Amino acid sequence: MSDSTKTEWLDRIEIMNRIRKDFSMTEEDVRKSLKRYFPELNDSMLREWEADKSLEMRIIDGEKKYFRHADLNLFRLDKEAGRRKAELDGKVSDKLYDFYSKYAGTIIDKVKKSGTTIADPKRFRVNYSLEVPLNTVPDGESISCWLPFPVIHSKRQPEAKLLTTNCNTYIIAPPETPQRTIYLEKKQRKTVQLGLKSHMK
Repeated sequence: MSDSTKTEWLDRIEIMNRIRKDFSMTEEDVRKSLKRYFPELNDSMLREWEADKSLEMRIIDGEKKYFRHADLNLFRLDKEAGRRKAELDGKVSDKLYDFYSKYAGTIIDKVKKSGTTIADPKRFRVNYSLEVPLNTVPDGESISCWLPFPVIHSKRQPEAKLLTTNCNTYIIAPPETPQRTIYLEKKQRKTVQLGLKSHMK
């Protein structure tokens, strides 16, 4: 098997393992969670939600498994379910969601009027780090870490720059990479902190 084929299969195995972790709820779990809002819950209702993708489900290793937040997402994806939840729990105010809902409308109008794909551009400076707890890795050994890094997109985000990092060894994935990361490597010295600052437009 060539190195590229090995890498491809290892990637697929990792993806499948992550899917198994994400789709960890059983039908019994879902029924228990939704019964409070739908006392009349039956098989027909579940199958209907599954069919229109409101209730996220996959068959894994021959078993039906639901996304770990499928019960919560149902209230977002299905209007009737959302209405039921609001009636029982009351409407929860989310200021950030309300702001973005209004802001999105204004941006859409600006884009339509300007004829471009970018309106009201903003610059963001992001500073984030990953800290390795003491004694997790033997002193002197290397720690390898992949952290998210912004994708370049001419129609939405045309620029992203690394400003600084506290690691001498790092590799940034090519701009066209769908799930772009920056690889960082550093020797363990008691408590090691891997961090970077990035600039996005």
